[in-house]
Amino acid sequence: MAGRTPNEAFENFIDPMNQALNCIVGGRLSVSRPGRQLDLNTDISAYLNRGEPVERSGPHDLFLNVGHVFQINEAEGERGRYKTSTVAYWYQFETPDQREIISFHLNRRASGDERPYPHIHIGSAVAAASPVLPDRFNKLHIPTRRISIESVVRFAIQELKVEIMPGRTVKAVLDLLDEGESAFDRWKTTDS
Repeated sequence: MAGRTPNEAFENFIDPMNQALNCIVGGRLSVSRPGRQLDLNTDISAYLNRGEPVERSGPHDLFLNVGHVFQINEAEGERGRYKTSTVAYWYQFETPDQREIISFHLNRRASGDERPYPHIHIGSAVAAASPVLPDRFNKLHIPTRRISIESVVRFAIQELKVEIMPGRTVKAVLDLLDEGESAFDRWKTTDS
């Protein structure tokens, strides 16, 4: 997302993420950054529930763990003077004993066995039953395009049957997610 000031770029990035997450959880992303100012080209970390998994209501015992690292950089053109750039993200669904079910990852600074492109992991809670590479299927990096938090929330509602927060209608939630997804697609600068 972009803005005329670093603070505006920050708000334009964080607010839609919080709105999407608030469809299924009651918390907000907590942000940690060096110093109080929004320094350019410096990592800013955002975590749901301070990095602790959040239990979700629905027919399955699911926990959600969300983290996102980004920077604010100078921009050019119609996007505004400043923009946010994603460095890494992890959106993970877990069992109550913190075994991974599925994770959406990106780490542009990946090294070693990690991959610098967007990917998913089929977690150990599911992969152990795989007839293909059951001992390491959960280690595979399945390529994807960049995934928005709106897509993850939609997946949680429609596929994992996570309940939406009280006082919201499914139509209103899906409309909000559509709007956020549209903005994500419009403002992203790369798929990887």
